[in-house]
Amino acid sequence: MTANVSVIIPVYNCERFIAEAVDSVLAQSFRDFELIVVDDGSTDRTAEVVKSYGPRLTYIYQTNQERSAARNAGIRRASGQYLAFLDADDIWLPQKLERQIEVFDRAPEIGLVHSWAYFIDGSSQRLTFGTRNLAGSPEAGNRAFESLLFGNFIASPTPVIRAQCVRELGPFDESLVHVEDWDMWLRISARYPIAFVPEPLAGYRILRDDWLEKWERYGVAESSIMVVQRACQSFGRQASLGLLRRRALAYHRWEAARANFKLGHFHLARQHLFRALVEDRALWHHPHAKYMLVELLLLLEPLSSLRRLRRRIIRLVGRKIHRSRGTQVRV
Repeated sequence: MTANVSVIIPVYNCERFIAEAVDSVLAQSFRDFELIVVDDGSTDRTAEVVKSYGPRLTYIYQTNQERSAARNAGIRRASGQYLAFLDADDIWLPQKLERQIEVFDRAPEIGLVHSWAYFIDGSSQRLTFGTRNLAGSPEAGNRAFESLLFGNFIASPTPVIRAQCVRELGPFDESLVHVEDWDMWLRISARYPIAFVPEPLAGYRILRDDWLEKWERYGVAESSIMVVQRACQSFGRQASLGLLRRRALAYHRWEAARANFKLGHFHLARQHLFRALVEDRALWHHPHAKYMLVELLLLLEPLSSLRRLRRRIIRLVGRKIHRSRGTQVRV
């Protein structure tokens, strides 16, 4: 039997939270869905927990290949007109699918619908980070692609997409780890408008602040830069995106410099920082960039080399300005 929505949960060693995720899907007010759980080689009690739900879901086991491969395995089994993804430690609110399918029904041109998500801890209690208590951003429409170039503002437990998008644009890129969803949303937003439901429809679990560890382990800096470069090159929009592309790349190189600086990878930090400063001259006015540049110079360069390094930076920036003026593009 064909369902209207195929819900795909990739899971790896998540016996603590998988039941809560599954229960949140089964509690949806919108009932025309199938639930597919893809076990990516778990070694804990995940399989036992999932199998206890019997025919209420489809269970697929595969050897460990990371989340993108697990999602793709679920897509291959899916029969729905729409695809929805939920990580095994996140949850949905009961009205989620109903609210999002209503948007698709009203606007057949939409390729993706997302929403706010609230932060939760290991006990599923809501969290607040400073003044921020919701994940996601209300970006939508035809300009979402440009905004996505600067980072993934789509809260991971919220998007529902048309299955047609995957048939047209291809599955998740299995060579990417930790940024494969961002890559997919970029591809979709380059071809389709996306929509936003302005209410929290999911819970996004935050267990600990491990972004530096993930950044290092998964090569997030290099992957982010590659995703932006590929997105700008793949959709025939280079002319209109020239300045935006440079600024987006500068932003991600700046983030890579900050992360590598904190990790103690000073040579990599310097490399990314110099390239960011060349791509976007506005960064020269950023006080943190100046501080990091001075720190890196003192850490890595003998004093006799600083004048040569200064001349090199001036030449690089001057060459960039000259090229930009020649093509009538302001930086």
